[in-house]
Amino acid sequence: MPNALNKFTPYIHADSTITSLDARAIGYQYPLVITTSNMDWVPELQNDNLDELKARADGCFGVVDWLQMFCKEFEYAACIPRKDTLPISLQFAWYTPTTADFDIQPGTAFAVGTLDSCIIDGINNLLTIAHKQVEVWKEKWAGKNNIVANMLSSLKHDISVLHRHPLMYRNIIVFIAQVQHSFLDMIAFMDYVEIIQPHLATSSWSSWSLLPGNPKWMEDSKPNDAQRNRDKWEDLCCPENPESIGFWNSAFQKADKDKGHIKQGFIDRRYQFPEPALLITPTLLERKKLFIVNWLAARPLWISRVDHNPPERFPSPQLWRDFLNSSPSGESSAAASLSSTVPTATAKRKQAAKEIFGEDLLDAEGSTWAIQATLVWRNETISVASLSDPPTHLMRHILWELYELNFHYELQALNRVMACASWEESLLARHDLLYSIFPEEGGFAFPIPEGDRGGLWSCEIGDIFPYVDSFCNMLSSWENAPPHFSAPLNASTFNEVMRRACNFYVQCFFNHFGRPPIIPHHFPV
Repeated sequence: MPNALNKFTPYIHADSTITSLDARAIGYQYPLVITTSNMDWVPELQNDNLDELKARADGCFGVVDWLQMFCKEFEYAACIPRKDTLPISLQFAWYTPTTADFDIQPGTAFAVGTLDSCIIDGINNLLTIAHKQVEVWKEKWAGKNNIVANMLSSLKHDISVLHRHPLMYRNIIVFIAQVQHSFLDMIAFMDYVEIIQPHLATSSWSSWSLLPGNPKWMEDSKPNDAQRNRDKWEDLCCPENPESIGFWNSAFQKADKDKGHIKQGFIDRRYQFPEPALLITPTLLERKKLFIVNWLAARPLWISRVDHNPPERFPSPQLWRDFLNSSPSGESSAAASLSSTVPTATAKRKQAAKEIFGEDLLDAEGSTWAIQATLVWRNETISVASLSDPPTHLMRHILWELYELNFHYELQALNRVMACASWEESLLARHDLLYSIFPEEGGFAFPIPEGDRGGLWSCEIGDIFPYVDSFCNMLSSWENAPPHFSAPLNASTFNEVMRRACNFYVQCFFNHFGRPPIIPHHFPV
């Protein structure tokens, strides 16, 4: 019967067998040969490597006698509960997603999807449990709950994204891990302060703070205006465009457009999302349909990418135009008769899609990036054929969302420059303030509202008031901000404060981006 001594030969002595001179002890457990140089025994492998090795009380690793290790920098981590000690209600704190849980969104050439609804419900239950524990915590630790509140905000945002954003499968794994990290971190911290810390001689929890952000600013790029004949300081006048807001129109008119004010090298001036005008300015109806279909097909993937994994450089207006005018097959019927240079232009457009989406593009053929007869937009199924002559009401909603998405992320980018020190001091606090400007404070992934109520687009002062208040609080921390932004907001001062806030934002934006911002519009009713 073969054994380790006669079955294997040394690496450098192919003509001889292993002898006692090669090791003090040797063990064989298929497919491994284990040798020791100075011990007279070889440790036994547990259960063919199927058991999980854990830190033991004696400082060694083994499969029994589990002990959570202690780290001075993260002292509360010792209170993270063991997987096998959690009740069934917390099972998703250790859940690992699989491809079987991943539902690919139909109709597009982009491999994005969502988790199965039952998985989302289980993850959402963690937020419910966290909310209840945090409410109890706040009652006991009034005035000392900033850390826990920030942890809860982070958890809420990540779960909000899982609820509403179709993602790549690899990104879903990341967000699940972030949710679990935030939840276990928060539970462990509260247990540590309430249970462990009272027995310790010293206390350090009140000095805990979140790691400062370290934003990396993009290098400057000159704007490449794909719509040179359109004055971007004037709102589009067409039935599909949502109604503009008077405060913002006035700010556009009063802005000092002297290019000498433009600051160089602080921010990426390109567009994080397509300009809304791109979808409605094409003169050929077939090309207009192509632009709309391609945006709706790419929208889920692009939103998820911008939200948590943005590219180093965002697309220019021309690159957006090239992508929206492209197709998987490399040509579109809309462009078939444009000129004799179609092959070159076609290759350029298809390359634009690769530049923007890279390996996330699926292999597909067809005249648009919608590879099926229908598309899903905000849980609404839309026939691709119907977009040859889309309903005006639908187009207003699609454009309204594009205005909002552009405004959200442009505001965030400018805020990081104008209040850089504040972002470095408290990353989550700045995120919370930013999110409070919009409905659904868990982030930017809020649903289409059911009416013109709430948010900076509302027609009613009572609905818009809290969001304007948060907007002014953010502006008050910006460089050279007028002092009245930090004053309490009330009904008698609302119009004047809102007017000045819009003027200040538009001017600051132009000074850094060299172009007008994309601003909110009234919700179409």
